[in-house]
Amino acid sequence: MSIEFRSFRAQILVMRGRVLLLVFGCIVVVCAAALLWPAEPEPQYQGKRLSSWLLDNGPFPSGHQEGAGEAIVQMGTNALPFLLKWLSYQPPAWRDKAANAYDKVPLPVRSQAIRDWVAAGRAQQLSESSLWAFQLLGAKAAPAVPELTRMLEDPKKSPLAGRVMYCLGGIGEPARSALPVIQSFVHSANPSLARDAVITIRRIIPDASQDRIMR
Repeated sequence: MSIEFRSFRAQILVMRGRVLLLVFGCIVVVCAAALLWPAEPEPQYQGKRLSSWLLDNGPFPSGHQEGAGEAIVQMGTNALPFLLKWLSYQPPAWRDKAANAYDKVPLPVRSQAIRDWVAAGRAQQLSESSLWAFQLLGAKAAPAVPELTRMLEDPKKSPLAGRVMYCLGGIGEPARSALPVIQSFVHSANPSLARDAVITIRRIIPDASQDRIMR
């Protein structure tokens, strides 16, 4: 074994140790926070919490076959406070930086599972899953319209505008009170948000004329 190879191998082992130490440290912090911070009791169905139904089935699960769809519908409005909280999550800047740094770790010691955890994490997964839950609840989620509208109006929540409109569209006709705010996005400089606004209006008012949408 050449000196150069032994040196390279040693560097990989040292780097691997640092990565594992960093990940372990993050896990310790997260676990400590979970243990020390009192959590509200989540609604349950068949002895399983709302977050478990969502996380166990992925962001947009087939759900009905797995039972998640029925679970969400049965929990109904009891699920809304949690769905709103999860939907409003915005990933901190350090996650992107950490994911980019992890991508530079040599392939022999890189783990896709760790990379996914660093880039997204539980909170991001729940945020994505909440979109699906609002589609399932449909008009039953109408009590959430005022809060969703406030989120659209809040400049600090602007990165979530597309997601919020998607949820309002899923609620349908009962979300009419949010139309003035949604309308403000129709002429957005962001083409994606402008498209989302048009789609959302059509979901809330299926027979809306083009003039009604574009005014």
